[in-house]
Amino acid sequence: MLLDGGMLYLAGGFDRVFNVVRFRVARIELATSTLTPFELIFFSNDNSNFFGYDQVNAIGIDGNKLFIGGTFTLVNGRQQPHLAEVDKITGVLEPSDKKIYGEVNTLLVDAGNIFVGGYIIGHLGTSVKGIALLDEETGAGRSGWIESIPPPPDGEYYTSYDFHFQNSMLYYYLNISDGTTYLGAVEKDDGIWLATIDHPISGWAFSDDALYLADEGS
Repeated sequence: MLLDGGMLYLAGGFDRVFNVVRFRVARIELATSTLTPFELIFFSNDNSNFFGYDQVNAIGIDGNKLFIGGTFTLVNGRQQPHLAEVDKITGVLEPSDKKIYGEVNTLLVDAGNIFVGGYIIGHLGTSVKGIALLDEETGAGRSGWIESIPPPPDGEYYTSYDFHFQNSMLYYYLNISDGTTYLGAVEKDDGIWLATIDHPISGWAFSDDALYLADEGS
């Protein structure tokens, strides 16, 4: 969910809101609890057997632009793999060369940058591992930005993760199937620090000079 003024944007794998057909993304006017005409068209609109095929996992807003990321490959009848930019009022797809190869699970829009994270293997033909930082206008990768996250230990996998972009720094936590967590930060092409925590992280919060963590406890 994303709050924008008096509007609430919803994203996910749904196909109805208030019993009205609305695939993957919807906008609700909070003052009246009314579903607005805003609508995007995905492959599953016309192919009900592919329910869950083109979910929207993440949304972000910058000005009049709404950015969506997920598992989709088509938006409004056009190829727009996994990352798309639309007018937040009309839903019209903006001209864009942004192409992500692999599933987008999180995105952040900040100061002309789009940060995306997930099961990403590349963008615009470039090989990456897990994360990418793109120029909002061109879709090109930011020069010098490290585009990898540490792999899990042999035989393990990530159970959940989150990313946060603040003051040109990328923060991430990666919960691992062995019950531990990687917690790290990256600035441009330098790894600032990486710590291993002995409990999975369930949430975090940031202030100007502090990072607060909540774990699942024991």
